[in-house]
Formats: sequence, C-alpha cells, structure tokens
Amino acid sequence: MRAAYISYADYGGPLVHTREFTIAFREFVPDLIVHTPFVNTPTTPKRKFRETTANRIFSRLPAPLRQRKLEFYQLRKYLRDRRKRSFFSRLYIENDIEIVIIRFDVFVSGAISGALDAGIPYVLETNGVLSWDNPDLVVRRFERRALAGAAGVTAVTGPLHDMLIEAGARPEDLIVVPNGVRPEAFSEASPEEVPESIRSEVEGSIVVGYIGTFAPYHDLQTLLEGFRIARGSLPELKLLLIGAGFRDVSTVEAVDRSRLSDAVVFTGNVAHDQIPTYAALCDILVNPLRMLYESGFHGVPIKLLEYMAAGRPIISTDMPNLREVLGGSALMVKEGSPEEWVGALTNLATDVDLREQLGRVGPERLVDKGFTWRDNARIVHTFCRKILDNTGEGG
Repeated sequence: MRAAYISYADYGGPLVHTREFTIAFREFVPDLIVHTPFVNTPTTPKRKFRETTANRIFSRLPAPLRQRKLEFYQLRKYLRDRRKRSFFSRLYIENDIEIVIIRFDVFVSGAISGALDAGIPYVLETNGVLSWDNPDLVVRRFERRALAGAAGVTAVTGPLHDMLIEAGARPEDLIVVPNGVRPEAFSEASPEEVPESIRSEVEGSIVVGYIGTFAPYHDLQTLLEGFRIARGSLPELKLLLIGAGFRDVSTVEAVDRSRLSDAVVFTGNVAHDQIPTYAALCDILVNPLRMLYESGFHGVPIKLLEYMAAGRPIISTDMPNLREVLGGSALMVKEGSPEEWVGALTNLATDVDLREQLGRVGPERLVDKGFTWRDNARIVHTFCRKILDNTGEGG
C-alpha cells in the first residue's frame, strides 16, 4: 500500500499526534509520503493567538457583523488552500499514492480537492466536529462535503463518533482511533534529567504537575484556587506548571493574585521528548478543563495518556470522553469546582497507598486498551486496506 499523510498541525497536541503517528505508521507503510509543513518549524500559541488592536476592535462589533466578518475570513482561508489542489493532485499521482490520510481542519481543502481530482480515496482523521457549535455557514458546508466525500473517517472518542454521524459521516465508514503514547519513553525516564534549577525548587515537596499549552479550555484558575486552599493545610504541596502558551501572562498574574508565587514553579517551554522526565518528577498529575462550547469537549488530550504512561495518579475534570479513557487511573472532579479540587488534592497528598494504587492502573490500561501510537497505526493501516479492497484498488 502506498499512502500519503497530510497535516497542517502547528503546535500542541495536534503537532505531537502528527509526529508520533507518522513515525509509527511508517512501520506498516515504509514508503509513506508525508506533507506536514509545520512539524520542523512549529508556531507557538503566543504567536498564533496574540492580541492585536484589530482583534480588540473586532470583539466590540455587533454579533451579526462579527459573524459576517468571520465567515469572510473562513471563506478566504478555504479558497486560499483550495488553490493548492493541483499541487496535491500531482503529489499523489507522481508518487503512485493509493490512499490519503488527512488530519481534518478548515485549511485542508486543497488536499481533499487534490484527492478527488486524482480519483484517490481519502480518510479524514478527526479530533472534533468543526461546525458543532459554530454558526459559520462556510465551515458547515465545507465539513458536510468533506465528510460526504471521504472513503473513511476516524474519530478520537466514542462520543465524537456519534457527533460525526449527525454531521454527515456514514456509520459504516467510521471507526474510533484514540490518541496514543509510547509507553517505553516513560518507563525509562528519570527525573534526574530535569535541570537542577527546577529540581531544587520542588525538592522535598509533594509535586503536583500540569503539562499543557495554557489554552482557554485549560481551567487553571479553578485548579489554582483549589490548590491554594489545599495548601493551607498541606504546605508541602508544590505546583509544577510544565509548558508554555498564549495565556502565560494571565496565569502568572493569577498565581500572584493567589499569593502562590512561592508554591508554583513555571518551567517554560519544554521539548516534547523531555516531557517523560518532567512527569517522572511529579507525584500527582492534573488535567483541569472547562467546556467552551455547549456540546462540550470530545477529544482526548495526549497528555492524559502520557500521565497514565508515567504511572502517576491523575486528577481530571470529569467529562464522559475522559472517563472512558482514564478508567480507574484518576480521581474525577466537577468542572469549575475548586472544592472538589481541594478534596482530590488532599486525598492523594495524604494517602500514599492511594497514589500508588491509581498509578499502577495507568500503564496497565494503556496496554489493555491499545492506547499506543503503534496500535493506532496498525488499526488505521487495516482500515485503509479494507477501503482499498472494497474499491478494488488494494494491492
């Protein structure tokens, strides 16, 4: 099978997925053709979402005008990428591509159009439904057409699977493929590889670790409030914030307002291949989230699987898709409830046996459920083979 993989992911979890999946997929498709322009030159959340005067003015416009302007910009993005259809068509034909896997977003119209022009089936790799909470007609129409034309669709969770059917995906051409992790990278990690300047700040503490990009849906404010209260009776707690993002400044300000500067350590940006060593430095790993849309969040943060691979107890905001993945490896807390964060942090900080019990579940569950990049690659390879067999193109 000759396949191509297309992704415009440029930071955070989507970029990690792109890198790790293509590495694993090459085991099954050695001649894989990859078009991932941002893998080696990723943007940062700060740069991607910087506040500008134009953005501030835009935010003050009446809702109907904001909507029309948003649709105009989305249409421009769609048309701009669609002009690349001939580039992608040539890429597929010149490399004898039989099937294309495309990480889905509103910027991949060229990759999809090129596949249709070349008569090559494509599989959409989805992490969400673009139009679910978005009244943007451009996005809705593009998504409907993309799903209707796809030979197959992969959804990252069961709840997303059902949403995609409502959005127009065909049930018989839709499978669930979760995100993954390389467990061996975490089983071999040592906290001694973390810079001494960081280790010295948390030495002798019970370290609560957060890994992420400080995005709006990461509910750090609620975590900080719960941590502040819990630390009132547990001064040995330290919070290690691992990563960087466009809300860095507001997070620092929130830490200062909470008078937690002596209890919170910021690492700054950390290369993804160093994440296992930082996770190994932590006693508890946390995943605070908040729903930005009515339909909620239906993805699976890669960091949750990394937390599980690290063999650490987890505290996570309770959402159905996350409960489905975490099983018994985590304590779940109600969204937006500092009180529940206090209870969960206190329980784990004062009960070593509970920490060890939850920590053992994660690595075992990863293997049992197949939450690894290699398992993902194998499933997608089998799925693509089936599509080619059904179209009479399988070799």
